[in-house]
Amino acid sequence: MRGKAGVKSEKQLGLLILLFSIFLISAYQFEKRGQEFASVAAPTSFNVKSNGVRALSLLLQSQGFSAAPLETNWDALSSDTGLLVMIEPFTRNVEVGEISSLNHWVKQGGSVLYLVTGPARPADPADTVFGAVAVIPGDNKISDIPIKSSASPYFNQVHMLQIKSDVRLAPAATAGYSIDAKDRGGVQIMHKTFGKGQLIVAAAASLATNEGIQKVDNALFLVNIASIASGKNQKILFDEYHHDIGFKREGQAAGILNAAPKPLRWAFWQFAIWMCLLVYNGNKRFGKPQITSSPEFRPSSEYVQAMSRFIRRARAADVALLPIYSQFVRDIEKACHLTHDVPKTRLVEESARHTGFDPAQLSAILTRCEEVEAGVRISETELMTLCRSMEAIQRRL
Repeated sequence: MRGKAGVKSEKQLGLLILLFSIFLISAYQFEKRGQEFASVAAPTSFNVKSNGVRALSLLLQSQGFSAAPLETNWDALSSDTGLLVMIEPFTRNVEVGEISSLNHWVKQGGSVLYLVTGPARPADPADTVFGAVAVIPGDNKISDIPIKSSASPYFNQVHMLQIKSDVRLAPAATAGYSIDAKDRGGVQIMHKTFGKGQLIVAAAASLATNEGIQKVDNALFLVNIASIASGKNQKILFDEYHHDIGFKREGQAAGILNAAPKPLRWAFWQFAIWMCLLVYNGNKRFGKPQITSSPEFRPSSEYVQAMSRFIRRARAADVALLPIYSQFVRDIEKACHLTHDVPKTRLVEESARHTGFDPAQLSAILTRCEEVEAGVRISETELMTLCRSMEAIQRRL
């Protein structure tokens, strides 16, 4: 059987595990919130400064769209998302596996609005989505771009855009992009169909910033893109993972341990190893755990029988009578609404009046019980007779 010390140590161990679990979950949440507050220099939907895109997120929500941050990598994209908004510069590198997931998602009907900034870079054959587009240096002046009649629905009722960017786009001749806006330095806005989805690329993150969205028809252009790309009940996601917000996700089976930062994962495994060593050393020192059987409880009737045998052996019928007599008197007093100190004569009268019982017999019972209470010994037979008589009266109360 386990002692009190063993039970106490088990409680302490359970409390230690609970506190460590709370620490892991709290650290995960605080790390996530810390990332959001640390993103004020990045063009994120959490940033309310001039270079953030919080205004665009609120604008889309006010137009009835479901706009939310994507805080995992592109492996988590699914059919319930219609548009992914990607705004450079990124602070997390894009992995090869993510590009494959993005390629598959767009071909299945998803759309991407990709706002490109510096530095300039050549085309990337390893990128199967945007790799056919080179980013080249451009004029960083503010440009008002008049939009002439365009077949693209993205420019419906859009007459002018204002752009400020230090780069331009140079798509390969075989890339299949439709050019929507350009200047002497190169292409500024273009789009193409990619599988069942759409790719919209603009060399101008300023289109969507909190400051730039207020200029001319920039907001209308972005709402047009959202209206076309986001179907019924589909979400619009802002890629915040590559702005160093959120945690990596690999498929749908990832849990909190995989989502937690690396230091927390190391702490968890160190704790697990420490627990294994603790159990091993405990077994070496105290022996293997012993399985204890459940306690066997005896029925209450067994106690009554044992007390009955004990009273018989001790010939203490008077001891057994006293509690029965006390309860009998209390029942009569309660039924007749009498106080505890009422004289015996009145107790007999009131009891006879309520029950119709013979007052002489009731008086004899009370007198005999008082004699036993005073120290007179009685036999077991007399005990049973008195008990039956009192029980008969109690039933009639």
